Amino acid sequence: MSYIRHFINRLYPSHEPDRYRLSFVGIDCSGKTSLLYLLKEGQQGTVIPTIGFSIQEFTPPSLSANQNGQKLMTGWDIGTGCGMQYIMTAIEAYCREADALVWVVDSTDEERLPTSREELHRLLNRLQDSPTLRIPILILANKQDLPNALPPNVIWDRLGGGAIRGAIVAIFPTSIVRGLGPESGLPQAFDWLKAAIPIARSGGTKAPLIPEAPKPKLLPHQTNVRSPGNLAQKLNEWLGRIEQDSTPDMFLSQFEQVALPQWDHYTHIRLAFLILKIHGRQKGKDMIFKGIQKYIAESKGLQTTGRTYHTTMTYFWIQIVHFGIQNTVPSGTDNGSEGLDDEFARFLIVNPYMADGQLWLDYYSKDVIMSSEAKTSMVFPDKKPLPSIPIRDYVKKLSLLKEQV
Repeated sequence: MSYIRHFINRLYPSHEPDRYRLSFVGIDCSGKTSLLYLLKEGQQGTVIPTIGFSIQEFTPPSLSANQNGQKLMTGWDIGTGCGMQYIMTAIEAYCREADALVWVVDSTDEERLPTSREELHRLLNRLQDSPTLRIPILILANKQDLPNALPPNVIWDRLGGGAIRGAIVAIFPTSIVRGLGPESGLPQAFDWLKAAIPIARSGGTKAPLIPEAPKPKLLPHQTNVRSPGNLAQKLNEWLGRIEQDSTPDMFLSQFEQVALPQWDHYTHIRLAFLILKIHGRQKGKDMIFKGIQKYIAESKGLQTTGRTYHTTMTYFWIQIVHFGIQNTVPSGTDNGSEGLDDEFARFLIVNPYMADGQLWLDYYSKDVIMSSEAKTSMVFPDKKPLPSIPIRDYVKKLSLLKEQV
């Protein structure tokens, strides 16, 4: 995990004196993205499930009338739209670099509370092997405005809160539809967190300890190639390749000359990122389509043996990479092509699912994507729609335009 942690600390410095870094985690549809958007914008917005990591900086709400000297907080919304188990090892790496863990629970989803408990305990057990880990855990019993919401004490019991020993942990009822005022429960929760983080930093707690059930052993043929450990290992390898790879200009020149060092998934993602980042989606999309067709045709099988051009697969990855670019907040500095490698590393850290060469399985059945029609023309997914830019971004742009009129 060395390269992951190296780039996280390099691109997103931790433990800065004027801010705290939080990891917002929880199973899908618990309200993490909506919560972080409210904290950032001060109002509700229309969002879609997060499949990458959304990073927002905000000033936490407080019951104190004196807002001077308020700490800034950087919230990492760790998306679990592709499945929590699938990305667990990567989540662990991000949580190790955080000042606190915010676990969000849908108080109305009683049926999936056991899943939330299982994933919370699994994550804490993965973190407990570090003797230096000392971060408080804030559990938010979200959606308390709904009539069928379970009270916090019931959720605490269902999550096995009593089993989290040796950690600074608390649960608060919250409701984002009530805004950021006291009735939402958010000021109380973040006031507690601001007090808990310095205590944890001073060494007033140890890592959480939860009894873990024995893990079943898998036979070789049962090993899941899309396991979270494999994804984290692949991401780590990719970040290492950035350190050793050719410069962006040389890389694109090698692509044009059909002379790339390798023709693999990493190469495809880096190509798509650089071309879309430099030329934009409309022009970049056509350049990628034509460039890949040309490369396969002219490589004469030296690198692309058995590879044929696949229209739907190419479009799928263009859409995924473009979505990831839009999901990644740029550094704000323009260092030309020299800065693109840092931007690519930032892009991978925020969107680690890029390393999964079989991500298309979440959207397409094999019969559909392997059909002759999908190879020669664009075919839409039969499992679920492709991710697109959050609607809230368009809403925000429209509101800005209205203000300018």
